[in-house]
Amino acid sequence: VKMLSLIDLLFALVFAMGNLFFFIPIFMPIVGFLGAVYYKKNYILSYFIFILGLTLTRAILYIYIFINLTTKEQNDRTQTLPLLMISTIIELWISKIIYKFYVVIKKLSLLQITHLKISSNITNPRLILW
Repeated sequence: VKMLSLIDLLFALVFAMGNLFFFIPIFMPIVGFLGAVYYKKNYILSYFIFILGLTLTRAILYIYIFINLTTKEQNDRTQTLPLLMISTIIELWISKIIYKFYVVIKKLSLLQITHLKISSNITNPRLILW
């Protein structure tokens, strides 16, 4: 979740350079990163809701705009529909990862979370693919 939120922050900064309005969403990747670093379940849940809401809003708006175009304009923009579908699937996959992380953190006791915070030596690293 740390890496996903940092990548999200990088893209948010790039978009913010083009338009000052996009400085508003920069706050949420920071919340996601802090939630992952300090194991704060409320921060992680907030970041999950933000990502899921942003994904669904973007998809619904694009479909709404696409439906209201003329047939010629729709034919000109048909190549963007597969890109939207792919990006939506990827964003939903990222949302699933964030949610799974939230569920795991929610089940941990305070002692386990404290142990995770102070433990910096991983003796048995594993690669987990979702």
